[in-house]
Amino acid sequence: MKKEDFENLSSEQLKKKRKHGTILLIILFSAIILSVSITIYRQINGFDYDIASNTALIACLVIALPIYMGRKKIDTELRNREDK
Repeated sequence: MKKEDFENLSSEQLKKKRKHGTILLIILFSAIILSVSITIYRQINGFDYDIASNTALIACLVIALPIYMGRKKIDTELRNREDK
């Protein structure tokens, strides 16, 4: 969303979006940790290299980055509203 879109939303809507973003980030980071754990486990036990878990890791990182940046913009907008 653009910054102007955040300005047009109410504080309650922004808080709801921030909450949803936080939940999504927790899920994505859990998936990242799981993917890294699987990769380490497979390497320790001598299995062949598995590209699927690394693909999931990269996909989760790519998805998490815009969500995190949007959440930062929401936090900034909410702070600006509290200062007024």
